[in-house]
Amino acid sequence: MRKVQRGIVLEVNKKHIILMTPTGDCLKVRHPGGNIRRGEEIDYSTSMPTWPKVVATAACLTAAALILIAIIPAAVPFTDLFDGGNSVQGYLVLDINPSLELSFNAELEVTAFHPLNEDAVLLLEGLEVGTYLFDIVGLLLERSVELSFLNPDEKNLILIALVQIEETNISPQLLADLIEKKLSTYGISGDVGIFETSSTDRNEALETGISLNRHLLLEALHGQEKEKVIGDDLPAADLLSGLKNRLPFSEFRTTVVPELPTQVPFASDNLPGPPGLPVDLPALPEPAENRKDQKPVLPELPVPVLSVPVNKPGPPDSLP
Repeated sequence: MRKVQRGIVLEVNKKHIILMTPTGDCLKVRHPGGNIRRGEEIDYSTSMPTWPKVVATAACLTAAALILIAIIPAAVPFTDLFDGGNSVQGYLVLDINPSLELSFNAELEVTAFHPLNEDAVLLLEGLEVGTYLFDIVGLLLERSVELSFLNPDEKNLILIALVQIEETNISPQLLADLIEKKLSTYGISGDVGIFETSSTDRNEALETGISLNRHLLLEALHGQEKEKVIGDDLPAADLLSGLKNRLPFSEFRTTVVPELPTQVPFASDNLPGPPGLPVDLPALPEPAENRKDQKPVLPELPVPVLSVPVNKPGPPDSLP
């Protein structure tokens, strides 16, 4: 089973990082994605390392000593660094198919990314710490659509577990509103469930090597149910179908894509057209282009006969 552990980053390059564990070991693991800096505390799973052997070279120990001296105040116990220090005020665990955890501070700025599976490493690539928590959640949803982790043709489930160490007052309702709006933008329907839980549950999930959301789902099972689910490794969507009424959701909703208005069909050979015109309507004159050029016919009028005087023959004129 995959187990999640924590370590401090000693060296970073594009392909791998070197971590120091709480036991003082140095491990060389594959780069999990995101913007990781030396001295930062991160979580990693045992499925992530490319070289699982301990790196016990003098160079590693020297680098660790120099970095720890530079970044850690003398008064801070080593174990406190793996509790996130005073800057971490809570965690948000997101499960779609990618499974990941975000740490955030009192200003709701993301302080660290913790991928819990390989899909999450791809999803987190290029994201930077210091971004507002709600903005990061929106970006993760958009990337999930682009990478087909969320699909309009499939049954989608988004689970979020909130662990608020201090009173940061993140509203599950506002978080669900953001998710619903993003899904509607891409025409995607699905279930959205948000838990508010404790650091104790989170620590138990870390110890068993599963995400906090799946841990909460399994805790709702009883006896043989739990054994069967663990053995079959059922997806979270299949688990939820029979557990919805048992789970302590702070917010749960099903997003539905609005239907398009009904389209009026055009008349065709198979559909009736408009009713025919009445037969007894007067015939309309032919269009001008169909008429022949004809001279206008004038009406016949009577021709007047003029009376002209006629010269009649008379006696011959007398000649002088």
